[in-house]
Amino acid sequence: MGLHLCYELSLAAETTESEVASLVRALRERALELPFQAVSGIVRLAEQDLHELPRLNGLAFTRLEDVPHITAVFSRDELYARSFDADQCQRKGEVFEAIRVPADVTSVAYGFGISIGPGSEPAALGVAQLSLPTGAVSGWFWHCCCKTQYASVHGDENLLRCHCALVDLLDSARSLGFELQVRDETGYWESRDTQQLTAAVERMNQIIAKFAGTFTDAARKAGHDSRAIGGEIFKHPDFERLEMGQEKEERI
Repeated sequence: MGLHLCYELSLAAETTESEVASLVRALRERALELPFQAVSGIVRLAEQDLHELPRLNGLAFTRLEDVPHITAVFSRDELYARSFDADQCQRKGEVFEAIRVPADVTSVAYGFGISIGPGSEPAALGVAQLSLPTGAVSGWFWHCCCKTQYASVHGDENLLRCHCALVDLLDSARSLGFELQVRDETGYWESRDTQQLTAAVERMNQIIAKFAGTFTDAARKAGHDSRAIGGEIFKHPDFERLEMGQEKEERI
């Protein structure tokens, strides 16, 4: 639960693999100029890599390179799903079954991972392509969502640094020639208004803090150990104020 910056990168199907590698390399070079915590090397993933997800340490990534690996698998799967008409998807009741990519579908991806900053989820940028047994080749595609909201746990300055740096990198992707679609749940992508960004995060922090507080109280009343309930919002230094829905005091 939280506010995300979601984006899709794409390139035309006729873009050669060497051109893709060059574009991803240029995008990584731009990432190294921005105030991120860390940027991984570029990974090239082929079908044998994309048919298996890397091991996770609980919900945590073992290596920053695992972020583009996982994102590439999901992007490849979405490309394969898009190759079908909606009525070809198997459906049981109200639930669509996941489409499994067969072993004879070849694929390749290039990407790199980014550790955005304290409190933010990591992100990955790149593109993937697949080739069907029919000979059809997809366009290059990438889909990723990054939750930056909890960068606010470390202060508004950290939130702005994290969120705006990722937006700057997406601007760079577009200037390099990537087609781009962005859905920014804070509204900052469209407005470029930092006050709107911090206000949107403040409102969502209040909603989540209120829910977290209510859930914790209910668990305690039911006889459960509320100390076992965790979440990023509990780390916020102003959690009690957020839970009460109070406005931030202006600090001079």
